Amino acid sequence: MLFLNLMIMSKIKQIIAWIAILGGGIGFFFFSLYAVDFMR
Repeated sequence: MLFLNLMIMSKIKQIIAWIAILGGGIGFFFFSLYAVDFMR
């Protein structure tokens, strides 16, 4: 049971990490677009 719990926790952490990485990448992409537009 403990092993199953740890597996579920690691899966949740992996999902959170992926969401954070994807969200950060998208946010950085939009920020760079905005910065280029702002600098013009």
